[in-house]
Amino acid sequence: MAVRNPGTLSAENILLRLYKGNPASGGTLVGERTIPSIVAGGSATTTISWNTLGASVPITFMLWQTLVGQ
Repeated sequence: MAVRNPGTLSAENILLRLYKGNPASGGTLVGERTIPSIVAGGSATTTISWNTLGASVPITFMLWQTLVGQ
């Protein structure tokens, strides 16, 4: 997947999390990955693997946050 930083500052330690369903309503975390950095206006490509055997609900949420101080 491609992750873009549309901001004017570089971002570091970006934590991506994929959920099956809405995490605020009990969705299940299926994978996560940390991207070391993305320059301002830049992008990065990463992969997150998960087992789709028997999956009936698509991945509907991707959340990200910058891990401050890490």
